[in-house]
Amino acid sequence: MSSPSRESSPVSTSEPEQNSKECREKSITYWRGEVERQQASQTLTEGNKLLEAKLWLGRAYFRNEQFDDAESILQDVRGQMLKLWGWADRYSLICVTLLGKIFLSNDRLNEACRLYEEALTGVRHSLGSEHPWTSQLQNNIACFFIHKKDLPAAETLLRKSLRAKSTVFGPNHGNTLKTKCNLALVSYLQNKETNELELVLPSALNSIKEQWGKENRDTRAIVRQLISLYLETGNREGGNQLCDEFNIEASTATKVLVTHYDNYIPTARTICTLREEDPFLELSKLLSTLGPQYSEKAATALNWTREKIMKWTEMSVSEFADLVGLPEVLGITLGCLTDAKELLREAAILGHEETVIALLEKMSKVKGEHDVKQDIIEALHYGCFYGNEWVVGNCLAYVPVDAADIDGQTGLHKAACQRNYSVAAALLEFGADLDKRDKWGNTPLDTAIHRHYPETIRLFMTHRGALVASSRPTVEVPLTGISSLKDLKVDKHIGMNATIVDFYIETNIDGDTVEEHRLEQKPVEALIWDEEIGSDASNDMTSGEASPDPDFKWIHLPANNVRNRPAYIYIGTN
Repeated sequence: MSSPSRESSPVSTSEPEQNSKECREKSITYWRGEVERQQASQTLTEGNKLLEAKLWLGRAYFRNEQFDDAESILQDVRGQMLKLWGWADRYSLICVTLLGKIFLSNDRLNEACRLYEEALTGVRHSLGSEHPWTSQLQNNIACFFIHKKDLPAAETLLRKSLRAKSTVFGPNHGNTLKTKCNLALVSYLQNKETNELELVLPSALNSIKEQWGKENRDTRAIVRQLISLYLETGNREGGNQLCDEFNIEASTATKVLVTHYDNYIPTARTICTLREEDPFLELSKLLSTLGPQYSEKAATALNWTREKIMKWTEMSVSEFADLVGLPEVLGITLGCLTDAKELLREAAILGHEETVIALLEKMSKVKGEHDVKQDIIEALHYGCFYGNEWVVGNCLAYVPVDAADIDGQTGLHKAACQRNYSVAAALLEFGADLDKRDKWGNTPLDTAIHRHYPETIRLFMTHRGALVASSRPTVEVPLTGISSLKDLKVDKHIGMNATIVDFYIETNIDGDTVEEHRLEQKPVEALIWDEEIGSDASNDMTSGEASPDPDFKWIHLPANNVRNRPAYIYIGTN
């Protein structure tokens, strides 16, 4: 029987803020009341809400440093959450993360390690070995091992985490660089040589400072570590320069042994509120009405001046009304729609493609002081935000796919923010850059992770060429296929791409088969010429652990390329 679904509801606005002792105590009182109220209900849905209420009560206890109370209630719900929702659910991970912090606060390092190792196994088998949650747990468990002085175990986990992060986030992302700093620290502790730390820390500091700012907690942690390193090695000038730049007292930077934890597993619910600029009902009625139903009376009632319509659309009132299909009787006033920018914006929000196309054609010919390009970029972003794929495609004929707003956010940020999978996929097809950052240092992937949109995270991981957990638990090995690429003629396939799928299959401790795969596209002629096609030649020790060979490789060819044969090539198992 399938697990009952859990409704995602925003946090009640009546919950107090968590910014003072008094407010934290009020929060405890609030969530105690919620638990009592939910306990009175016997339905499955309310049972789910009871677990949520207990989780937030445990978090409230934790924030108020009532660790015994927090541990008691979190231990009570942990098993139920895992049974009901599994390791792929963020609430399960929030519960485990809070318990781990409680163990660490009481110096129960071994218990914290066991808890996180259990979580790592569960998350890896549920979401895949290169999922961001997996790499976070690997990095953080390695930090525990560093403090336990189990450096070989820490190094193994850090190399796995570094390889996954380099693929998924990119080699220069702040999360990747934190793991790189941890790996350099392990090397320092093993060899007592500072060369690698002196090379890695300044480079990481410059990148993270640029991404997240000078006041960011991770930035300042690396600064303190680097100051300590400089003072230890006698580089007082370098240490003093950093102290002056970051306004840090040298006496507070007293140790090189600083581990950098990840914290991007979501720890709060995503709240989606109604935006003030959401289209109002009257405009929706207007733009959804097609056909030449124009009348002079309707145009007058809408208060659209001839001058504004002519200026921004180069159309007469009659032409524009015929285009959007004004109904004869609306009885409404839309005085705000007096220029092309407003019209394009609302049409992009509603996904009214005919209006968008007409306005784009007219606006692109307008010459003057007004920056029409910025208006089109805004329309592109609204199309991305509201999930109107056709609007996005039309706007991209006039502006770059990575055009950003004043906050540095691109269309891909907007699509990721609102879980608009099809728009995000289309933007990637148009060449959108996954490494673009907004003014807060977030990439589109960061946005999807913060809001916990699994499908979007998986899309971005696949685009990066990362390993993703397969949707089916097992893979059926084909019995027939083309045995060799040598049977194909190069001149028949020039300019065509093949899709390569590397499969990795593992049986976990419970006997369940876990499958992951990695996608890649290459020109068919490149595959024919590649003598290493049967092996994985992508091992790169600079990014962490070496990439293992796949259990088998599956190559899909365009169906019309293969005459009288299946459109795939099965290379074989190890």
